[in-house]
Amino acid sequence: MFIQAANGPLYEQPFVSRSFSMDKSPPRPGITSKPSMMPAIRNPVLFALGVLLIELCLGKPLEELKRPDERTCDGSVDAVLDWVAADRLVEDVYLEGGSRCGDAVRHCVRCDFDRRGTSLEDEDFQQAVYEGVVSLLEDDLKQFHHL
Repeated sequence: MFIQAANGPLYEQPFVSRSFSMDKSPPRPGITSKPSMMPAIRNPVLFALGVLLIELCLGKPLEELKRPDERTCDGSVDAVLDWVAADRLVEDVYLEGGSRCGDAVRHCVRCDFDRRGTSLEDEDFQQAVYEGVVSLLEDDLKQFHHL
């Protein structure tokens, strides 16, 4: 969710809300309960963009694309399960949208830019995001217009 300012949404400052519950159910098979083994969303803004691109490419919201083991029992949002589902769906994007779209989504979901830092305030990181996401999508758009 983005905070609304007088001149429009503040895309640089997303508002993320998460409630935590004390889940006493046994761990699910295939999902480790060790925090050090949980996948990390290194940049929430890019992860959200990756999820949006997955949804656009595959034509369904992430919740409909999840497998049963990627959902919580009570239907609540779980960032780790969202990451697991999005990471799995990267391959489907490659198959449906092609290599450039797949690469762009992979870069967003995994924050895979061969950089230590992931701040969008860093100009080098901004350039890496441009080259690894925006430029690839622009190339796909140009190819689409030439069909």
